[in-house]
Amino acid sequence: MPVDQPDNKSMTRARIRSNQMELSLHPGRCEGYGLCEEAAPRIYHLPDEDDVEILQPQVPSELEREASAGARVCPVAAILVSR
Repeated sequence: MPVDQPDNKSMTRARIRSNQMELSLHPGRCEGYGLCEEAAPRIYHLPDEDDVEILQPQVPSELEREASAGARVCPVAAILVSR
């Protein structure tokens, strides 16, 4: 009896999902400048008196440019981008 193997489409989808952009914060590094929120308001939110909130830590592909732009403008490099 043959062993079931995943088809190529399933493997490709899994590879794409595993390459999804993810965002996180360096604990305590955010100084509240808010430039990330200005650059990418659908990704970052800076509440009063607090560190930035990442609204979508697992970034949809259509928002990757915006998420990257927000991370790049942070003057203290508080936002980590990974795949």
